[in-house]
Amino acid sequence: TVISIDNPLASLIPSGEGSSFLVKTMASQILNSETTVMEYDLQEASKMNSGLLFPLVFLYFLHFKMKQVQPLLMQTASGISNLIYSPLFQVYVLGRNVQRPFRPKPNDALMQAMGPQSEPTTDDESQIDSTVTEEPTVEDIDEEEE
Repeated sequence: TVISIDNPLASLIPSGEGSSFLVKTMASQILNSETTVMEYDLQEASKMNSGLLFPLVFLYFLHFKMKQVQPLLMQTASGISNLIYSPLFQVYVLGRNVQRPFRPKPNDALMQAMGPQSEPTTDDESQIDSTVTEEPTVEDIDEEEE
């Protein structure tokens, strides 16, 4: 089965008439590719393997040189979590049908940065937002009880 992998950079090229159409066509041919399911899965598996080297070296340093145990436990727990939620694990071990190409994991900080900017507030709204309600203190609670 052949799947098409679209690069998000292809959408950044403006579409139009004339020479920009030629540029858009050439860029889409370079940035977008077709591959088989097996090749795509092998590429994703190699990406996962290459992402393990730095954490292993860092954990080696923390555990054996700095005598820290907590990062070892945290990395083990997050590694198991990443494995279970991995699309390749879900396809080959759990037998689920996952659409390829796999959707990238959303990065919360990146999504917030790319999110819509808040609209400027009017004077009425800023006055409402500027009123701060204070939490009652111990003295206030004692006065209410009396």
